[in-house]
Parts: sequence; C-alpha cells; structure tokens
Amino acid sequence: MGVIRDLLRLMRVARELPPHPTAREAIRQSADIAEQWGRVAEDFAHPTTAAAPTGPGGPYGAATADPFANLAFHQNGLPASGTVIACTPEGSSIDGPTVYAVLLQVRIEGREPYRATYRTVIAEGARYNWQPGAVLPFRVSPDDPQALLLG
Repeated sequence: MGVIRDLLRLMRVARELPPHPTAREAIRQSADIAEQWGRVAEDFAHPTTAAAPTGPGGPYGAATADPFANLAFHQNGLPASGTVIACTPEGSSIDGPTVYAVLLQVRIEGREPYRATYRTVIAEGARYNWQPGAVLPFRVSPDDPQALLLG
C-alpha cells in the first residue's frame, strides 16, 4: 500500500513541475547563450583568469571552445581547491547570464593558501553552488597561480 501511495505522490509532483524543454528548445537556448557569450566575451576578458597565456584562453576564467587547449590545461594544471570567500556581479549582463568575480582562497597541496579572483558566467539557477564557504575543484597553471580552470 505504501508503494502505491508513493507512486501517486510522485505522479502528482511530476504534474506540478514546469515542463521540461524539448531537445529543439534546449538547442535553441544553447545557441542563444553562445551568441550572447560571443557578443560580450572580449569586453570581460581579464589577464589574471584562464584568459591569460598560461590558461586555456577563454574569457571569464572559463574553458574555451578548443577542447585540446582545455585538456592540456587540465592535464598540466595543478589540482587545487578553491573556497568561495565572495561572489559579486561585475557590471551588467546583456540579456543573459551575469559575469561574477569570485574571490577564492586557493589551496594547493604542499603550498601556502593564497587568494585569487576567478571571473565566470554563472547561471542564476547555479548561484547556490557559489555561496561563501563552498569548496570547488580547480586546476592551477604551474606558471601563473592566478590562472584557474574549474574542474
């Protein structure tokens, strides 16, 4: 009897959820975000993020469209953890995701912790992952401790 009740509850909750986008709608949303990114990418590129020559070359400290550069940075980067100290919006968004400056306490095994600012686009639905105290995995360039790649 409990299983049937749970299945009925699950069906009721599923009906109350917002509709899941179709594959076509998901692709359209992804294309919209890519176009927005392309319009503002150069405006927000920063020399101390992964856009630095030692980073993979993407703006906002994000991975680029070049999977080989991302893979090379990930393979050669030092594993680290970054504890979020503050996450503040930078400027205004242009009909899309907001660029945030995330102040991190970076820890690399065998080294003193240090602070770095990681600039990235964060979707509103993912902001809870970037609250102060959150610990995230990063890769750090061996040549430039300010060049970070999430992951």
